[in-house]
Formats: sequence, structure tokens, C-alpha cells
Amino acid sequence: MDLSQKTGYSRSTLSRDIVFLETKLPEGWMIEKSDSKGIKLTKPENGALKTLLSHFNEQNTYYKTLKLLFYNDGVTINDITTIIHLSRSTAYRHIKDIKQMLQNTGVTLSSSPYKLIGDEIKIRGLMIEYLEIMGNAHSNGNNKSFNIEEFKTKIIELTNSFSIFLHTGAYQRLALTLQISNIRIKQGYNMNFDKIISNDIYKTKYFEMGKLLTYKHLAKCSNRNNQLQEIVYFAICIMSEEKPPNRSVEINYIRTKWMKEKDQLFDFLKDISSHFKFEFSEDDTLIYQLYQIAKRISIDSQLGAAIKGNSLINFLPYFESNPLFKMIEDVISKLKLSPSITIGRLEMLEIFLLLNAAILRKLMHTKIKVALICQSYSEQDYIKELLNFNFKKQLEITNLDYMGLEHLITNNEFDLIINTDINSIGEFQIPLIQLSSCPSPSELQEIEHFIKTFVLEKLGVENEMIYPYQ
Repeated sequence: MDLSQKTGYSRSTLSRDIVFLETKLPEGWMIEKSDSKGIKLTKPENGALKTLLSHFNEQNTYYKTLKLLFYNDGVTINDITTIIHLSRSTAYRHIKDIKQMLQNTGVTLSSSPYKLIGDEIKIRGLMIEYLEIMGNAHSNGNNKSFNIEEFKTKIIELTNSFSIFLHTGAYQRLALTLQISNIRIKQGYNMNFDKIISNDIYKTKYFEMGKLLTYKHLAKCSNRNNQLQEIVYFAICIMSEEKPPNRSVEINYIRTKWMKEKDQLFDFLKDISSHFKFEFSEDDTLIYQLYQIAKRISIDSQLGAAIKGNSLINFLPYFESNPLFKMIEDVISKLKLSPSITIGRLEMLEIFLLLNAAILRKLMHTKIKVALICQSYSEQDYIKELLNFNFKKQLEITNLDYMGLEHLITNNEFDLIINTDINSIGEFQIPLIQLSSCPSPSELQEIEHFIKTFVLEKLGVENEMIYPYQ
């Protein structure tokens, strides 16, 4: 019933789809069905949702058709029917649907033989996105001659030499970028940047590093100018992956910039904070990470396309209905952004996760003041440490005995009373949780539920905003 309400499909349709799904699951994955507990997907040891999504994507004939288009310079209906084993009518429908999907990307398909037509930087962005969806973005792909370990060794050496610090996962993303460049170069396509952009990049350390990195790993271009343009593209990718060498200095720079300019990032956090009972701008980690996204968006917007993918893209549909995600959409839509700045849904998902992380940090660091009343010092010591162990010291515990009850009456600083003696407590306006001398798991769960409910309310956070949240 829950699944039917959430998806909008009838129970009979879902039952039929689940039976079909069982036949398509990879080894080790199972669907358990129970009248009392409902339907549950179980995974094998070390299994992950990402690998399951990749498995289904690999079976998807639309993605197989896209792969043919990406890795071949011209594809006919006969190619599609022969290689993917589709009927001609299905192949034509796939091509029609792919054209529809490409409408807002700046890329289209030519007439048969079907080729990708559009700005080269947008075509490569689509290829990166495809590999991220397929879950094999960090593999060698079709380019078996590309030695990714050798490439990573070289890039580590050069980043040290040029004093360039890269974001987490940059080595894999840059390797993927170079592999896709090689595919397009071999098909006869090259980057072509404006002279102003090219001349600015030529003067940078990123271009020098790009030359040394691509010397061995970049496919041979038809002429020197094309080779230089490919290095410019790779240098821009390196530049977009750079992170500041000193985090504290960067945070101080951002805060100083806010005080002087009140830029749009400040306005964004101010508007978001107005929906809560705390200030997001007080979180140094958040403002540091958001600023890195802002710099990348600025580079992408100047070039007219994203120059790197994001493995989060598979999970975007699961968050779009989240109230925090919708709040981010609403706040961003009201910002007076430059027409040249584009914030896509994937960037919104990144911002959503960063804000979610900031909320979780705030939840974890918000203390609940607890009065703990037990019958003996040994019981009191045990329960106090048990609570600290289970709830990561979110509870600020004060030990009281029966003689200390007056303290509860005359002071109002406590948020919760935890008691082990049902005969020792009168009536108070403070919430009370009764524990056994040796608490059961269900009793500890009651405290966990209180902590989550109390802290969320204190910070003005809806539990539906936090993912995952039970």
C-alpha cells in the first residue's frame, strides 16, 4: 500500500513489476515479501545501490544506443538493430526519444548515419554524464591503451611540482576527461576556444601542467593549433579541480569578501537560514565547500557547459521532492544571478547535500541537558556511560539523587529527566523517560527518538529534510 501511494501505480501493476524485477536482479540480490513487514530489497555482502543501478543501466537499450552514438562517428539503424538486437521500429523509436532528450542540452543528432552535432564541449559533457550514470566513469572505458595508474602517478608528481592542490576524486575525473578527449580526437573532432580565453590560459601554470600531462596520454591531433586547444581544455579542467592550499585562509577570505561585498552566496545562506532557528553562515565547512561549487559554476558558465560529471546524477530523482531541495530551488530562483550564470539541478543536489551535512553537524553538536536520577552510584555510573556511548555525548548529563529533586524545582535548565526509580519522581513540566536499571534496546530507542525529535524542533528542521531519516 505504501509503495502504491508513493509511486502512484496500482497494486496489481506493482506486483507484476516486482515479479519481473526479481528475474533481472544480479546475483546475491533478493526481494523479500511479507504480509506483516511488506516488501524489502536485500543485498549481498558489500553490495551497494550504485552497483545495482549500474547493472540495470547496462541492460537499458536506450543507454546501449547512446553508447553506440558516443563511441562511433556515425551510426545507422542497421548498426543499432544488429549490435543491440532491436527491431527496426524500436530502433527508430529510440532515436526519436534520444533526440527529444537532447533538446535542452545544446546537442542534437544528424540524419542517418546519426552523429552528435553541437558544441564540442557540450558533447564531451554529455559523454562524461553518460559514464557517470553507467557507473563506470572511473574505468578505462573503451580505451584499453590508457594506463590510468601511470597517469595518476604523473599527475601527483606534477601537482607537487606546480604547488597545485586538487579536490577529492580529481585524479579519476581528469583521467576520464582525457579518455573522452582521445575518443573525440580520433573521430576527428577538436575543441575550439575563443582567442581571449586561449591567450589567458596560455600564460598559466595550469597550461604548463596540462602540456606535461597530455604529452604522453593525449591522442595525436591533426595540427599544432588543435593540439594547443585540447591542452587549453585540459588546463581549464585542472583549474576547476584546484582547491585552496590553506582552508583557514580561504575561509577568512570568503568572510572578508562577504563583509565588503555582501555577495550572492551570502544572500543565499541568509535566505535559507531564515527558514531555520540557526545560521548556516556560522558553519565554516559549509561556506568553504559552497564557495568551491560557486567557483566551478562560474567556470562552467563562462564556457557554456559543464566540463566534468558527477556521480550523484543517478540519485537526483530521489531527492527532488525533498522539502529542503524545493527550498533551495525557490531561494536560488529569487537570487539576482547574472544571465551568464547557470545553476542546474545537479548543482542544486550538491548544495542540498552540503546543507544536509551542515544540519547533521548542527544536530550532533546540539546538547540536551539531562537530569539523571538513579538508585545507587554504581547504577548511575553505568547508565551515564551507556548513554554517552550510545548517543555520542549529545546528552549533557547531571547526576542527581533524591535529595537533589529540589534542584529540579528551583532550576529550569534541564530539557529531560531520565529516572530509574518509578517511586522517586513527582510531577514536573520537564519531559521524563523511565529506564530500567539495565535498560532494554527499546528503552534506549525511546531516548534516541526523543533526542531526534527535540533537536529537530529546537533547530526548526523538518525530519523529512534529513536523508536518510527514519
